[in-house]
Amino acid sequence: MWAQLITTRLKQGREEDLPGLVEQLRAAEQPGSGLVRSMAMRDQNDPSRVYMFVVFESEEKARARENDPRRQEGLQAARVTMAEIFDGAPEFVDLTVVDERFVHEAHRAGVAVHVWTVNDVDEMNRLLDLGVDGIVSDTPTPLVALLRERNCAWDGAL
Repeated sequence: MWAQLITTRLKQGREEDLPGLVEQLRAAEQPGSGLVRSMAMRDQNDPSRVYMFVVFESEEKARARENDPRRQEGLQAARVTMAEIFDGAPEFVDLTVVDERFVHEAHRAGVAVHVWTVNDVDEMNRLLDLGVDGIVSDTPTPLVALLRERNCAWDGAL
């Protein structure tokens, strides 16, 4: 899993335009883009400050998504809206959501690590190498094949 935290400021009086922008961004998404979840939040102490959190299956899929011409075409209206409502350029922070330290600290605290929605086989391998306790996928066939290959497949018994 990989994510970006995007921060920006709304121009004064443009607070009500944020939900419309979020809908424009959702409409521009293409199937198979690797996007798991996105959300926009406003700072309780500074309502002009906006945080957008976007989670992807992997950094590779996120980067490929940026170059998808269908998505770029769909973003034209959203870019106009962003220019109208944002005060300056957004700042991007790249985040690895599940890493070795995260899994270690969770296990040390007695917490199992279950990761979802992982559809990329390379990301499944990376997470298994880290020692996650479970993976949820929209594409179970490649996951089951990978688990069998690694001799850790679930036998289907409850």
